[in-house]
Amino acid sequence: MDISKQTKSYNCKVIDWLSSNNQINETLSVAYNYIQIKQLISKVLPDYLKNSFHIIKTEKSSITIAVESAIYATRVRQLSLSIVNEAKITYNKNIETIKIKIINDYVPLKTKTINKQKNRIPNKGIRSFEQLQENSKPGPLKDAIRRLIEHHKS
Repeated sequence: MDISKQTKSYNCKVIDWLSSNNQINETLSVAYNYIQIKQLISKVLPDYLKNSFHIIKTEKSSITIAVESAIYATRVRQLSLSIVNEAKITYNKNIETIKIKIINDYVPLKTKTINKQKNRIPNKGIRSFEQLQENSKPGPLKDAIRRLIEHHKS
């Protein structure tokens, strides 16, 4: 038996088995519904937005979509009428409204690491600051020079 045919037959058996349980069948139908709606919305949205949204909730006549920024939310709002029309045409769904939520924690933030190197003052420069500190009057300037020397000494 061909491996691809065997895999397909196992997949069919699994889907049939899952469909036999009412609770799992309901979960499967919700999952299929979400997949259909996501594909539908992806068809309408421009390329840069296709991977930047998630469907949070579907109700009888509305869909709630999560996006990561206000800019994306504005663009989805502008295209919401097209999404509603496409839902009616393609899937015969009676969607009337699209709700949009902006979720900033939706995507893990990319943090930029900076390799910070200490700018060392050469020993000659530190000696010059030490002389300046000795010749300075007590006060904020002398304290600042002292802190600078402490910071830059090995």
